Amino acid sequence: MNILKALFVAACVAATSTAARADEIVLRADAPIVDVTINGKPARMLVDTFLPDMMVLNPDTQTRLGVRPVPMLNGRAVFDDASVRAHIARPRIVFANGKSSRALTGLFGAPWSGIAGVDGAMGPGVLPYDRVRIILRDGAGGTVRTHRLPDPEAWMFDSPLAGETARVSFRPSMQESMLNRAAARHLDERRLLALTGAVERRDFFLGLSTTIQPATTDERVAGYAIGAVIARTDAPLVGAEDVDVIRVTADAGRPQQLTVTLGRAALAGCYEMIWERASGTLSLRCDY
Repeated sequence: MNILKALFVAACVAATSTAARADEIVLRADAPIVDVTINGKPARMLVDTFLPDMMVLNPDTQTRLGVRPVPMLNGRAVFDDASVRAHIARPRIVFANGKSSRALTGLFGAPWSGIAGVDGAMGPGVLPYDRVRIILRDGAGGTVRTHRLPDPEAWMFDSPLAGETARVSFRPSMQESMLNRAAARHLDERRLLALTGAVERRDFFLGLSTTIQPATTDERVAGYAIGAVIARTDAPLVGAEDVDVIRVTADAGRPQQLTVTLGRAALAGCYEMIWERASGTLSLRCDY
């Protein structure tokens, strides 16, 4: 009887461990794609940490998946001076762990990204898992650095940046880091940007584009070296040259939040990102 009891307890422990592991999803940063069903039809979705807890469906797959907009419910994506309108839908999404969701879904007239073979994109907060791991590169060791998220579903938090507070997020699919206009202006005014190119217009997502200027910086945010950046700007930046410049700006309304999106190069020393839903934390295991 004791042997049978021991076997029963062992089986229960194994089942519990399997269930715990089943509620974790592991993705690789070079191909963060999940297979789901949307309205009962198969779909492949890119997981993009730049997105909040919402989905975006490509125009050519909206009809195939039978996704219809909610009447009288519209949205808008804004990126600097550009914006685009969208219909909003609430399709039923079923994941590999059997859990389902009706995530807020934007139906735009352009795809989220140019990556082939996917039907759209979703933020990691849409994933109905207790734990999400994104492998940046293989390897053991390193030190775990944990960040508490103000919104547990959005992978972003606040951290000091050159005397101000910046909103920090991650996008491993992008090589360089990105500064919004407020962050670029803040660092440029303090001569903390070394320019590496001229102002140009660049496409980003949903058919939206903005003017940027490539640069580098030695600044760190949340302990990560920012390095090469795409600095979004509405005028040529000054850079780190030792010159006297008078800059005149006129901002309407509240000052814009400084935002820094750390790309793959800034995370070169890191192995993985781990998001824990229960604790509302995002941890990175890195060599520094």
